[in-house]
Amino acid sequence: MRHWAIVIAGLYLSVSRLSAQEERFYEAWRWAGFTTESGLPSDRVRDVVETGDGTVWVVTMFGLAWYDGFRWNRIDSSAGAPVQRIQAAKRFGPHQLLLRCDRKWYVGDREGFAPLPIDDAYAIAPLSAKSLLVERNSSILILQDGRLQPFTPSSRLTEGKTSSVWDTKGGSVWANLFSGMYRLE
Repeated sequence: MRHWAIVIAGLYLSVSRLSAQEERFYEAWRWAGFTTESGLPSDRVRDVVETGDGTVWVVTMFGLAWYDGFRWNRIDSSAGAPVQRIQAAKRFGPHQLLLRCDRKWYVGDREGFAPLPIDDAYAIAPLSAKSLLVERNSSILILQDGRLQPFTPSSRLTEGKTSSVWDTKGGSVWANLFSGMYRLE
C-alpha cells in the first residue's frame, strides 16, 4: 500500500510541475515590447510577414520596417518602397517581399524595392521564386522574366471570368472564377 502512495505522489508532483511550466509562457518578462523608439515607423502595426530567410517585416501606418534581431530598420522612399498606404504584404521567393500600394505592386528586400511592371492588379500569387500569377481586369496573367502575358494554359476558362487569385502559406495557388473555385496543381 505504501508503494502505491509513493507512486501516486510522484505522479501528482510530475503533473503539477508540467502545469507550472505552461504558465511560464504568460509571464511578462517573456515578451519584448517594440515602439517607434525601437525603430518602428509607427506604433500602429497593420501586418507582420516573415520572408523565407526568416526576416520579420512589419507594415505600419507610416511605412515598412524589418527586424534584425535587435532593432527595427525602417525602409524609406529612398529605397524605392512606398512609404504610406501599403495595403498588402506577402513573402516572395527565399528573401523577398511583395507590397501592394494603390493597385501598384513592388518587390524587394532589405536592400530596396522596385515597382513591378503591372498596373491595376488587385491580387497576385507567387507561382515560383521568379514568376507571379496576376489577376487584372477579371483575367489571369503571368509575370515572368519581366514580361506580363496571358496565362495561356487556362485562358479560355479564366479570361474575363476571374474574381481573384490567392496563395496559401503551404504554397498552393487558388483562383476564384465565375464558374467556381480552382486550385492550380
